[in-house]
Amino acid sequence: MMFRNAVSGCLAVALASVAFTGIAQADAQHVRDSGPSVSAPAAKPVKGTVTSRLGVNVRQYPTSKSKVVGTYRYRQVIDLTCKKTNGQPVNGNRVWYKVNKPNGWVTAAYVKNHAVVPLCK
Repeated sequence: MMFRNAVSGCLAVALASVAFTGIAQADAQHVRDSGPSVSAPAAKPVKGTVTSRLGVNVRQYPTSKSKVVGTYRYRQVIDLTCKKTNGQPVNGNRVWYKVNKPNGWVTAAYVKNHAVVPLCK
């Protein structure tokens, strides 16, 4: 009787192991078949407000010597994608914010961020 219980117990463990492995393989297959891999969504932009009464230029690169690709007006609320902390200094401030519309950079010297802006990668 004791031998029979031991065999039954081993059989139950073996069946459970096979069932679990089958489920794990099915889950892995489901992940593989879920289509092309997609990278994580971009972080949500942080709002910022233009503080300069003259507005602020959107530059192609984080330097005041680069081409102007757009402008934002005074008190306009804009989306800040990320920041670069070693750009050309403007009024002693080396931080520049990446914006998408238009695609370019604005100096943090003339924009107040509403929350922490992540560093650009």
